[in-house]
Amino acid sequence: MRGARTLLAAAAVLMAGHAAAQEAGTAAGPVIGADGFPVYECGAVGARGQALLPDAGTMRLVYATRDAAAAAGVVAARLDRSGFEAQVAPSADGLGLRVLLRGDAPAEAAKEALAAEGRVVLHEAFSETPQPEPASEGQVQARDSDGYWYLLGPAALDLSGRIESAAADTSHMTGEPVINLRLDGAAGKAFGDLTTEMLGRRLAIVIDGTVLTAPYIQEPILGGSLMISGSFTVAEAERLAAAFAAGALPGPLDLLEEGLACPVEGR
Repeated sequence: MRGARTLLAAAAVLMAGHAAAQEAGTAAGPVIGADGFPVYECGAVGARGQALLPDAGTMRLVYATRDAAAAAGVVAARLDRSGFEAQVAPSADGLGLRVLLRGDAPAEAAKEALAAEGRVVLHEAFSETPQPEPASEGQVQARDSDGYWYLLGPAALDLSGRIESAAADTSHMTGEPVINLRLDGAAGKAFGDLTTEMLGRRLAIVIDGTVLTAPYIQEPILGGSLMISGSFTVAEAERLAAAFAAGALPGPLDLLEEGLACPVEGR
């Protein structure tokens, strides 16, 4: 399933898998069904005999979102980077998103891959306490995964959608999971300027409103590359890396439906 490609088929359906993508769509565009999504045929076979999505056992996930057209590309890229073969289609009204997953793909893992919006925002961190402290004007409160509260300054730098590459790795020094990020040129320069300005102070990396880590800046971080460590597992590091690399979703995805896309005998 790795190495799948995604493309816009007939301006409506994003498909992972090169052969399937070649078969998708018509010159007139896809037919829209009563549910507002492009119609698909169970068990369809391509011109060269390859099976197309969906086939028997394909899982169907339907999400609500405020901008399905924008979310579709991010979802397709994130699933592709996470190793899933999938078809992603926005609804005609732009408020729904349908995801079809191959029958051998674990739906729970796919849902976890889509759980995060992927927003990465940097703030100066002033305090870390077991209970929230009163915030002054312009300050915000946020918690980490262990339940500790941070008092943060205003957003100093938003890296959402400005990450060129992201990969999970293991620290050679601690053996713990880490995420290596490469920022685009403008973001890399802005990050270098920020870390130069904040020497000796704490910089919180906030993911979707949760503090991932808040290290002290000991030296300027130049060149646009950085390594993030925190209280996450290898699997969580891989999911975060896929989310960062694919870009941030325009908003949260609300799962509305889940089930088999096509009937399977005996199930």
